[in-house]
Parts: sequence; structure tokens; C-alpha cells
Amino acid sequence: MMRTINIFLALLLIVATTSSFSAGKKPSKLIIGTWGVESVDMSEMLNGVPEEEKAMYEAFLPMMDEAFKTMLLTFRADGTMSTKANMMGTESSDEGTWVLSKDGKTLTTTSNGKTDNIVIEKLTKSVMLLVLDADGMKVKLLMKKN
Repeated sequence: MMRTINIFLALLLIVATTSSFSAGKKPSKLIIGTWGVESVDMSEMLNGVPEEEKAMYEAFLPMMDEAFKTMLLTFRADGTMSTKANMMGTESSDEGTWVLSKDGKTLTTTSNGKTDNIVIEKLTKSVMLLVLDADGMKVKLLMKKN
């Protein structure tokens, strides 16, 4: 049970500290703005979980889905970012920095001394698809620009 909670918190931290491109726009310009989570795909998350622990993890999936869907990420042109989320009725916010790789496929975020590399599968002026990976447990977040 504790491992489940730790992995869930690690996934949230990756996002909190957290391809195809529109013609003529640099990826670093496309990411600037506030993004909200439209949908969450956790279908690959349970691939590495031992069979005897899967039921416990599956019980947490609806709570995780709701927590991710409350998340707002704001990326500013100066390389700073902020995160807002609501987990089990508790509002949280954080500040950090971000850097996008030249090819626009890796988003590196730093917050509270922790650095995470997040894969970007798609980035347009209004849609971003992020792939979070914590200990081999992958979560895909489809984000829409607000």
C-alpha cells in the first residue's frame, strides 16, 4: 500500500515540476501558456506491477485520474513555471523552471531541487501529450491550452 502511494506521489511530482509541431512555430514558443489536463491514460501503468498487487493499484486509479484532471501547468517565456493541483481536497501549488530540448521532445522541469525529464509525444498550439514515467509506470496526459 505504501509503495502505491509513493509511486502515485512520484508521478504527481514529475508533473508538478513539469512529437508533432505546428508549422513555423518553435516548440519553446508553443509550450508557453497555461495547460489543463483533458484526459489521463494509465493503461500502461500496471504493466510492471506484480499480479498480487494489481488490485490495490487499480483501486487507486480513479483517485489518481481525478487528481491529475485538477492540474494546471503554466509555462512562462522566462523559463519559469507554476503548478496548481487538488489532491483529495487539498490544494497545492509549486514554482519551478523548465527547459525544452531543441527537438521539442523532452521537457526538463526542476522544482524543489528535483529535476525530471518528461517525454512530449505531441505539441501543437493547443494540445500537448506528455508521457510521465516513475519507476517504469507510465502515465500519458493529454493537455489542452486554456
